Amino acid sequence: MRLASAQRKLKQVQRFQLLRYFAFSGLIAFTLTAIALNYFYYQQSVKNLIHLTEEQNIALTKSFSNTLWPEFSRFLRSTSSLSDEDLRKHPKSYQLQRAVFTQMRGLSVVKVKIFDLKGRTVFSTEVSQIGEMAVSNRNFVIARSGQVVSQLGHRSSFRAIQGQVSDRDLLSSYVPIQSSSGNEVEGVVELYSDVTPLFQQIYQTRQTILLGSLLILAGLYSVLFLLIKRADQIIRQQHTALQQSQADYKRQADVLENTLGNLQQAQIQLVHSEKMSSLGQMVAGVAHEINNPAGFIYGNLEYLSEQFGHLTKLIRLYQKNYPATVGEIDRFARDIDIEFLIDDLPKSLDSMRVGAERIRQIVLSLRNFSRLDRDGINQFDIHQGLEDTLLILQNRIKKKADRPGIDIVKNYGSLPAIEAHGGQLNQVFMNLLNNAIDAIQEKRQSAAPSAADFSPDYIIISTQAIADKAVQLTFQDSGSGMSEKIRSKIFDPFFTTKPVGKGTGLGLSISYQVVTQNHQGQITCDSVLGEGTTFTLTLPLRQMSAKH
Repeated sequence: MRLASAQRKLKQVQRFQLLRYFAFSGLIAFTLTAIALNYFYYQQSVKNLIHLTEEQNIALTKSFSNTLWPEFSRFLRSTSSLSDEDLRKHPKSYQLQRAVFTQMRGLSVVKVKIFDLKGRTVFSTEVSQIGEMAVSNRNFVIARSGQVVSQLGHRSSFRAIQGQVSDRDLLSSYVPIQSSSGNEVEGVVELYSDVTPLFQQIYQTRQTILLGSLLILAGLYSVLFLLIKRADQIIRQQHTALQQSQADYKRQADVLENTLGNLQQAQIQLVHSEKMSSLGQMVAGVAHEINNPAGFIYGNLEYLSEQFGHLTKLIRLYQKNYPATVGEIDRFARDIDIEFLIDDLPKSLDSMRVGAERIRQIVLSLRNFSRLDRDGINQFDIHQGLEDTLLILQNRIKKKADRPGIDIVKNYGSLPAIEAHGGQLNQVFMNLLNNAIDAIQEKRQSAAPSAADFSPDYIIISTQAIADKAVQLTFQDSGSGMSEKIRSKIFDPFFTTKPVGKGTGLGLSISYQVVTQNHQGQITCDSVLGEGTTFTLTLPLRQMSAKH
């Protein structure tokens, strides 16, 4: 788990390039900061400009109200009866214009307009605009209600008091003219102030601030870049150390895993060796003890047969040459049924000879199974090994009073002898056949009696040669089968599904080791739960090394 976590962290470090990330994101952030500062300065400067100019225009309007409005207010209030043309040519209009020019001289005001409360332009420094209506002008309507309103704009061409001007920034302020009592609006003054110089000053200051901000931020960026670069170097060093630690950890884990596997294999081999050693000693003792009296019996049967033949011949000669015998001999001959003895005793001797031969075959099978008389790799007859194993297991296979027998179907092909550890392969055959018999018995115990009566059990053993390079054996049974979960673990050491005391979990693990490691072969298992299991062994004809 720790190894997987370290690997995930390592991948994250590999994907995250700190210096490159800061170089791009920091540059963008600092640039946006400089632009934002410049923008905020511009907005605040324009806001202050509008406010100051508007205050100036209010002050000028108050000055106009105090100086010129008392003189000209009566005239301006009476203009409703004059036409636009008469109003433009009226002497009072010229007088007011000269007074306005005089009062506005030297100021930033470039145009002045006066509206009556109906929205009519009763005065303008641009004479042609006198008489125009501004009743639909929103700013005029607001000013007529007593509020000051200003609007900033840019004119590419504009007729000012000083004459025709171009490319100017203008602030127009609509200022209400209050009566002397201050409770009534008598008119509205529109003042146009030229704020172009101020805008130019704001623009220059804006450039200076932007340049200064960029220089300061560039310096800050450089310092942070150096710090991040150093941090990136430290991270890379830690990353390299982490990689090395991960590699060391993985090597240690591999070593521990290999050591654990070797310990398990050594434990299995030790148990197997001890088991086989004990079994071999037991088999050797039993075979020796059986073989001596069996050999004595078998050897003496020939002499006994020969001597009985001589006795039989002698009796026949006596019967031929001395047909008249005494009463005692006749009575004894009748009592022992001499003719029956002469006829049956050879048959009994033949039966004893067959039994002794059977004992000799069993002893030979035991010796062949354990291979006590051979060491290392030798030529091995697979079919003979199978027959020896089946002979030893005959007691579990044949029919008995409490259970039916198991049919052994032999599909033997033509096989050459192979190079192998005969005793080890016999142990594999024993393990596979024993497991097949256990699976069949387990199925019988769990099945209904009627089903067991009509479902014959079988073990099919098939052998065949494969392209003169290997031989293949299959053991197919009609047992209970197994689930995929169990099938995937059957070759694991100490894994067993049998009750305690009936299985060690080493049989198939040892078989797997014998086939794959000791004989460079393969062993596979296919099983269907409730239908049976098939083991397939593939063994090479020749071993690459006689090390084992």
